[in-house]
Amino acid sequence: MFSSSIPLGTLVLLILNVVIHTAVFLASASPGFYAISVNDVFKEKRYYTILAAAFVHGGVMHICMNMLSLIQLGTSLEGQLGTSQFLYFSAWSIVFCGCLYLCVEYVCYFITGLYTFLFWLLFQLLLLLVKILQDRGPGSR
Repeated sequence: MFSSSIPLGTLVLLILNVVIHTAVFLASASPGFYAISVNDVFKEKRYYTILAAAFVHGGVMHICMNMLSLIQLGTSLEGQLGTSQFLYFSAWSIVFCGCLYLCVEYVCYFITGLYTFLFWLLFQLLLLLVKILQDRGPGSR
């Protein structure tokens, strides 16, 4: 059976993601209502988005790719940490990443005037540049 090779903690997160995403889809709720943003959290007082954003995805392909990644990385990490530590780590990661995202969005939007997406795009381009430079090796131009 497929699920027998997936550790319990990873399976719990997988099921949680699929059930919550499917419920939002079937309720015809806009995924944007569950997306995290500084405006939604602090002005609209939608604090639940800090957690909900981790479980709502942009579409079928998005959730499929994320769940495949969860199976691969979750299985490895849970094998090293154990189930309870893995779930504890995952829960705090969701909260921490949500709060970190809010901080980054605050800095990007309110201080620099850039939207988070533009900041993310610039960051990705920087990572690509670093990768290209690493692939060239030291001393090559």
